[in-house]
Amino acid sequence: MPGIGWLETDRFARLVQTSGHRWAGGTGTKRLLRMFDEAGIFQPTFRIVYPESFVSFQREGWRYASVGAPELTKEDRSRFLEAEQLLTEGLRHYDDPQASSPLESGDGVLRDFLVPVVPGERVEWLDWEVEVYDPVSERTVRPSRAFAYYAPWQFYRFWALLHAYTFVALLDPRIAEPDDVSGVDWEGRLGDGVSVLDRGSGRPLALARELDEDRWVEGIHRTREAFSWCRLRIHRPHEVGWVAGTTMDLEERAATSTTEFRDRCDHLPGIRDLDEDTFLSRCRALLEFWCETENAAPAFRHRVAQDLGTCQVLAYHKFDREPEVFEELVGPLARQGHRRVRHALRPDWGTSRDEAESDLRHYVESFNALGSRLRLEQGDHLLFLDYLDSSELYSWQLEFAQAHRAFRSSTDLSLTRQLLHLRSLAANIQPLLQQLVTDFGEDRDHVSIASWDTRRSYGVFLSQHGGWRETLWQFVAESWHLTQTVGTQFEDQLLAIREIRASTDMSSEIVSAARPLLRSALLRNYTSHRDPSREDWIGPRWGELLHAVVQTSLFYWRVGTDPTA
Repeated sequence: MPGIGWLETDRFARLVQTSGHRWAGGTGTKRLLRMFDEAGIFQPTFRIVYPESFVSFQREGWRYASVGAPELTKEDRSRFLEAEQLLTEGLRHYDDPQASSPLESGDGVLRDFLVPVVPGERVEWLDWEVEVYDPVSERTVRPSRAFAYYAPWQFYRFWALLHAYTFVALLDPRIAEPDDVSGVDWEGRLGDGVSVLDRGSGRPLALARELDEDRWVEGIHRTREAFSWCRLRIHRPHEVGWVAGTTMDLEERAATSTTEFRDRCDHLPGIRDLDEDTFLSRCRALLEFWCETENAAPAFRHRVAQDLGTCQVLAYHKFDREPEVFEELVGPLARQGHRRVRHALRPDWGTSRDEAESDLRHYVESFNALGSRLRLEQGDHLLFLDYLDSSELYSWQLEFAQAHRAFRSSTDLSLTRQLLHLRSLAANIQPLLQQLVTDFGEDRDHVSIASWDTRRSYGVFLSQHGGWRETLWQFVAESWHLTQTVGTQFEDQLLAIREIRASTDMSSEIVSAARPLLRSALLRNYTSHRDPSREDWIGPRWGELLHAVVQTSLFYWRVGTDPTA
């Protein structure tokens, strides 16, 4: 189903649960959505209301039919089945987001069941329930024949409503007891026994209203979808069905897709008629909203941060504002805050980043010892960590820091933790290669990484690049059998890698650079199918293997970001 991925009530409720709000529980959130809808202050974008016979369709195939359920005709069953198929087809990542979804266009039988949502209208969900007797549970139930669908950008307003309508109270134990708040008229019985500790602020709600004005938040969401889709056009034109793009080189696809993205921005609702002053004013309001969500869950703040990042993209492509200028016009947190929020999604990120900076600098000397072709200067390890941050590859430095933390620990579990973090580090090389190819790769590199084959993936920035890179890759490819683990012993393979020598016409630096690549690939292949914590012999070789994984990561970052090396 192309177009926006509209969220049915259950999916929207699950999304709200990630906000960290104290009321965001499964059934509780659904009940709150109904309450706000009936009050007319928070309504879905679409409503589907089926005839009463839909209840029989829902309960078809049950062991016992419900007593009193309306009769289901063959015609109704066919219509309901078609409607459900239209609604349940998932949004695929390669579908054009510009196309209309069945809910937006009212395709097929859906037009018979779509009920317009009138702003501010009060509704009664009880009117859409059907009372039937369920012989299985031996009780009367009231299944609903109505379904609500929410837009992803409505999350802002709902979070603000929950925040505004919430207060926390403490009972005075000298006057009241917890049981006093049960039953009816409990407020009158408490008297002075309540002290309000915290009450919700109306400021986020006011900001949410401002952001909703003229469909601006919707426009930001659609901008992000368009941007992601255009990036997919550049790197994987065959997936999006762009036949003409498959005959272009990368630079041509990038130029064409950039023009396509800017043209789409000029036609998006909430964006097309936007002047720069209004845009910057809304960005400041979004930044203030982000500050107001300081105590919200990291997952919710991450969503706000994503929209801040989209604002930077839009400022550049629509108003020709560089990120630094955008930051000056909007506020100092617009860019750094955007990254800091994302960091919060990882446990212990701040501490892990500090530890990674401290420990990684000790690997620079061993990396430079591999040869003179690629060298790291003072402070380059910080640039590597900054690249991981900007690419959201936080797990690498987290696993690296925790591996060292486990190494410095004296507990019985420290060795097990070292080995498990080592396995995770080896597995993180593949995502790093994919991100480097996305940012800096040529067409030949995209072909290699798209194969999902470890051997071909290790060839990015080396294979078919000529010079010493091509020589290094030929040597690695010829020695790749040393990374195989089927029918071999890990110790034997590791020893063979250690003892490989250069031929008479090959520089010893090529072999020195190849060894860590082969060791990390061997470790990755072996631990993909085995639990390293159960292999006692890995322990003494932990330092050798950790150096190999770190050197491999630094190596590909260096050759990927510096095409002249």
